[in-house]
Amino acid sequence: MSAGVLCGPGTPRLAVLRALGPSLTAAGVANVVADPRIEVYLGGAKIFENDGWQASGRAAELTALGLAPGDAREPALLVPLYPGAYTVHVIGAADGNCLLEVYAVDP
Repeated sequence: MSAGVLCGPGTPRLAVLRALGPSLTAAGVANVVADPRIEVYLGGAKIFENDGWQASGRAAELTALGLAPGDAREPALLVPLYPGAYTVHVIGAADGNCLLEVYAVDP
């Protein structure tokens, strides 16, 4: 899955990006991406990636925000997004259903 994310002019925004796969089964979604990975690109250069939110280095902050994914295999990033156009890829070993979410979490 690929998606575009735009961050408008002004100051950088603190954002959470997460890709849900396994936790979607609780909502009745079948054929989910079992172990998704998320990659964020700006101008063709990969600037962030994650393959499991607990290894993000920001697990405590994601939990405190209430945005920690429900499964350890799901990726999540807490990152600054500067004004610009970003491309986000969600990658899995096999095709399936997933959900990409982007939250602005500025104070």
